[in-house]
Amino acid sequence: MDETGNQSCHDEAAAFRWAASHVGPILRCDAISDRVQTIVTSRQLQFHSHTADADYAAVADVLEVSSSALVRVRQVHGREVLVLGPRDQAPPPGEVAADAIVSMNPRLVPSVRVADCVPILLADDRGRVVA
Repeated sequence: MDETGNQSCHDEAAAFRWAASHVGPILRCDAISDRVQTIVTSRQLQFHSHTADADYAAVADVLEVSSSALVRVRQVHGREVLVLGPRDQAPPPGEVAADAIVSMNPRLVPSVRVADCVPILLADDRGRVVA
């Protein structure tokens, strides 16, 4: 809990939990689940070229969204940021090379594939912007 009594993901023990799913173990952040649904997958999903579409479809299934709404970003160790505005109608085609996504669009679902870096999720209290 922070000084105002709000729970944040800084309270690791209270905020995060591992859950079983048909894609293997997933990590969820319950502290912000009223604003944004999150999962961190394990190594069971590899996202190799021959499995990427099926792996992204499995992620969409766990989140109960259409796979066509997933925005696919591949971490590149650079400084590129993909910004999704509220009027964007569809995700960019394919997988975008970037290191961050900022979304103000509830119709699009950001996903970031990382290898050796810790993913960081930010969500504003009103649930209008995630990064």
